[in-house]
Amino acid sequence: APVAALLLLAMEPVPLLLLLGLLRGCGGECHSVVQYGGSAQLNCSLPCAGGTVQWKGLDTNLGSITSFPTHSILHISSAVVAMGGTKICHGTCHGQHYQQAVNLKVYALPDTLQLDTEPHALEPGQPATLHCSAQQVYPLTGLALTWYRGDQALGEADFESVETEEELFDITATLPVAGKDVGEGVEFSSDPAIAAGTTVSLLGLIATGVVSHRLWKRFRSQYELP
Repeated sequence: APVAALLLLAMEPVPLLLLLGLLRGCGGECHSVVQYGGSAQLNCSLPCAGGTVQWKGLDTNLGSITSFPTHSILHISSAVVAMGGTKICHGTCHGQHYQQAVNLKVYALPDTLQLDTEPHALEPGQPATLHCSAQQVYPLTGLALTWYRGDQALGEADFESVETEEELFDITATLPVAGKDVGEGVEFSSDPAIAAGTTVSLLGLIATGVVSHRLWKRFRSQYELP
């Protein structure tokens, strides 16, 4: 559910400039997060008779604004990367000026991951290389991809990235596995997560070292983001 944050923008006890929306971290800089392709509303209000309040600046041109005497709503729809950044709200009340900014962060995680292995079927005692690929990810800053062997985290993995026309990224991480680590029933999985005001994680795919190629194909399915 949206979190309402109360922001005092002057030394005076009244009035208050309010920013309502999916706001986080308002002890310092305010943040709001929106998923790529999703929607968000930022409501800036100033409870002051005869006052004015308005979202302003070039950074608001990628959204639509609905203004009323005491509040102004910035509508973000079908969010793309270019819509992220700092949004500024200005208010006036009895000759006093107020201002507050919120940093809108756009994030994207794929619906599925792709897991490939070399060789195609894992065999106990035989070395292998695992490749975990994800398409249309954003941002790279704050992105972490962790490999697991069973429940044991193997640490964050380095990954290669290619930027797309949508300013998103396709990423691929590679994990070499020694033969001694590939045993009957041993599972390897990958899990990418993005810290964008809040951590968003995608459950990774599972590769299981089994003798039967048919069982391997069974575990090679893709798990969708809940």
